[in-house]
Amino acid sequence: MEQDKKPPKRTLGVIGVGNTIAGDDGAGVVVMRRLRRIFSENSALFFHELSGDLFEMSDRIHEADYFIFCDVIVGESPGKIKRMEDATVGSQTPSFHQTDITAVMRTLRSLDLVTPFPQWELWAISITTPRRFSAALSPRISRAVKECVAVVAQRIQEIAGASGSRSRAELQEGLVLCRENRDDFVEI
Repeated sequence: MEQDKKPPKRTLGVIGVGNTIAGDDGAGVVVMRRLRRIFSENSALFFHELSGDLFEMSDRIHEADYFIFCDVIVGESPGKIKRMEDATVGSQTPSFHQTDITAVMRTLRSLDLVTPFPQWELWAISITTPRRFSAALSPRISRAVKECVAVVAQRIQEIAGASGSRSRAELQEGLVLCRENRDDFVEI
């Protein structure tokens, strides 16, 4: 009888949430894909897309000690970046999915699927409700994606001691944008 092989536990999982054919709703996935490219050679990290059923996280919750989710939320100021930690996230973050990742993570914690339950945080870009199907991001959200990649890359380095080996120019551009647009970043 062959046992199910579990993937090795990693220090950090970076999860992109969204629908890449719904315009700006795909921004979280785009952020994750760019981070995956930057940190591709680091075995302490794993990257995954959640494009449909967010409860797929029940299959992934064992794979890391800490998770960073990249997603979007509906907001008044498109392009604002918000960082929300497990302990401070409200009960509902406005989402286009059947539920939001904060509700999923709270449900998974209550099911005691893994002990200790991993820490997690959500990095969200504020968008307006998408009104059409498109694989392209709006210019404002494209700019926010660059900023989000830069700040989340720094956060990855803080959490996992990870360094990226690629796309340094992309990170530098994002950090410059962050400094120029500091008012567009909110920590909750």
